[in-house]
Parts: sequence; C-alpha cells; structure tokens
Amino acid sequence: MTITLPWRTPGRHTPEGRLHRAKQELAAARADIAALLEWRAAADDFFERIMADNADVHALWQYAEDKSASAEKVVVCQQATIRDLERQLRELEQRLTVAVKADAAGSRTQEIDVRSLTERFASGPVVSPTHVPGWVPDTDTVELPVLADRLVQGAA
Repeated sequence: MTITLPWRTPGRHTPEGRLHRAKQELAAARADIAALLEWRAAADDFFERIMADNADVHALWQYAEDKSASAEKVVVCQQATIRDLERQLRELEQRLTVAVKADAAGSRTQEIDVRSLTERFASGPVVSPTHVPGWVPDTDTVELPVLADRLVQGAA
C-alpha cells in the first residue's frame, strides 16, 4: 500500500505565507466573534422581552387574583344580605298570616251580647208580628191552590 503525498507548492511555508494565513484566520475569527456578539445581543434583547412579558403576565395575574378575591368578598356579603332579607321576609309573612287569621277569626265570630235580659227585651219583641221575611211568597196577590179550597169545602 502506498500513499501519494501531493506536491507542496513553493512559498507556502514561508514566514510571509504563514503571516498571511494567520491574518486571514484572525480576520475570520474576528468575523465569527462579531457574528456571535450580534447573536448574543439579539438573544439578550429577546430574553429581556420575555422577562418583561413574564413580569406583565405576573402583574396581570396578580391583578386578576385581587379582583377575584374582592369579587368573592362581595358575593359572600351579598349572600349574607340575601339570607338576612329572606329571614325577614319569612318573619313578615308569618306575622301577616297571623294577622290575617286573627282578622278572619274576628270577622266570623259575632260579638257576644252581654246586656241583661230586661235591657235586651225592653225595646219590644225581637221580631215584630207584622214582619214577613223576604223569602215567603206574597199571599195577598197570589191565588191559593185549589186543594186548599177543597179542604175548606170538605171540612164544612
């Protein structure tokens, strides 16, 4: 097995050639460093924006938590107020029911006449003899039935 080595070109290994290659490598390294620094600056800017957004999101989250807590306090207070008003409503309905029942019981029962008998009947009889109730038919204008006439004739 043989290895063929390429011919070296003349002047490549001279100090000027080495200096020239070193300058080229240095320029390439500087260009790489400049590109890396630009990338790092861009990454730093991006990271700064991300951190600012993170801070904004955290502040908004805290604001939402505070609002939620205050809303929960308001809801709890309103529920307590609602329970209190419902209790008052039940009490007022019970009072109204008792008052209506008492009024109804009072209107159904008549007052008891506590006068003595002489005072009660001193003005005369309770029903006058000439009083005829409205449900009784008027016999003065209505003819009596025929049966009544027959009874009268048969009795005679």
